[in-house]
Amino acid sequence: MIKDPLTAWQGQFPYDALAPVGITPQSSQAEVKDASYALMTGKLMREPAVQKAWDELRDPLRRLMVDIQLYNLDPVEEAGKAMARVEAERAAIGEPPELADAFTMPTDLLDELTGELTPVHPEPPPPVVAPPDLAAFPPLPMVNRLIRFDR
Repeated sequence: MIKDPLTAWQGQFPYDALAPVGITPQSSQAEVKDASYALMTGKLMREPAVQKAWDELRDPLRRLMVDIQLYNLDPVEEAGKAMARVEAERAAIGEPPELADAFTMPTDLLDELTGELTPVHPEPPPPVVAPPDLAAFPPLPMVNRLIRFDR
């Protein structure tokens, strides 16, 4: 079990205070009650923070309030699951189904639209008639405007 790093606890967290005698979230209630002997022989029971931690963990209701701050997870397993999700998402890269649905048009709607269209008969465009001064390119008046010769 892992303690939430943002846990706001007044004083030392109980499991941290009792860790020197081997009390963990997996310890039974009997082990927590018997930890007083180990705390006394190690002269840890003199410290008020250790006494408070032991008091909080030996009462089952108060211990539940401590345990609710913990998460039961295995970091290695959770990291493996997260990597598997990332790999699955990378393998399925493509456009989302909502986008594909937005760009597809029902065929019955297309059939209705084609029925409303009138046939178009294209005619050839009229022949282009160029003015006589454009018959030779570039036209002489244009050349005279663009290029000035010294006379």
